[in-house]
Amino acid sequence: MNGVLRFFVALFALITLVVSIGIILQITDVYNVFDEILALGEPYFWVLIGIFSFLVLISLILFIASFRRSESEIGSYHVSTEIGEIGISKQSIESTALKSARTLDGMRSLEIRSRISRDSNRVSLDITYTPFGPNPVQQNAKELQDRVKKDLESWLEVAVSEVRVFVKQSQPNQNKRQRVI
Repeated sequence: MNGVLRFFVALFALITLVVSIGIILQITDVYNVFDEILALGEPYFWVLIGIFSFLVLISLILFIASFRRSESEIGSYHVSTEIGEIGISKQSIESTALKSARTLDGMRSLEIRSRISRDSNRVSLDITYTPFGPNPVQQNAKELQDRVKKDLESWLEVAVSEVRVFVKQSQPNQNKRQRVI
């Protein structure tokens, strides 16, 4: 959910809360909120009409937005040919990228997540790994980016727009006993 939509949801929730409390107080005859506001004069009547119109408008926007697909991603890469269409699943792209990444040394706990853009039909990859061994981390990560991009574009013939690499620190296994010398 983007920031503008969050703002409107929060504003909608706040105004709905205040109006709901006012309606509950009015119905239970604890305090006649709307009668008090209407007794102040015509300008306050229009303020109430404006608040209720705003609530109706935001409700309509949220209702329509609930049916829109929020992600600009699709589940498979599609290429049209003169005979038909070729589809490559996200799982195939991720497993091919994983096979390519495993050919490099100094990496463990490889995790790959792919995103296929609906608009440009291009693939972006997020690769997370834990380094080990004497290899320099940034050099390894750069080699990983180049290898995975080249292999995906040559083997699967998919357009790779971005390969982001995240290096995470290895967590010591808490179940193993630490040996003190």
